[in-house]
Amino acid sequence: MRLKEKLAAREIAGELYIVDIEAETLHSLNPSGSFIWNCLKKGLDAGAAASRLAGEFEVEPEEALKDVKAFLKTLKGRGLVKK
Repeated sequence: MRLKEKLAAREIAGELYIVDIEAETLHSLNPSGSFIWNCLKKGLDAGAAASRLAGEFEVEPEEALKDVKAFLKTLKGRGLVKK
């Protein structure tokens, strides 16, 4: 998945805020969402992001992959990522 163009992001007090300039919307991500977002920015796919998430947040790899896929579905529904 690729991040949508024309997004601005800034981390404030441990939360990542993303502004969709075209849609004029603001999105707030918690620490795990921010972690996944940063993995996407690096070009990692869902599996690689889940592997890193599992190590960073000490969760089972299967659970991490499930969470990453659900998060990507949410991001896609909000128009923040595209295939």
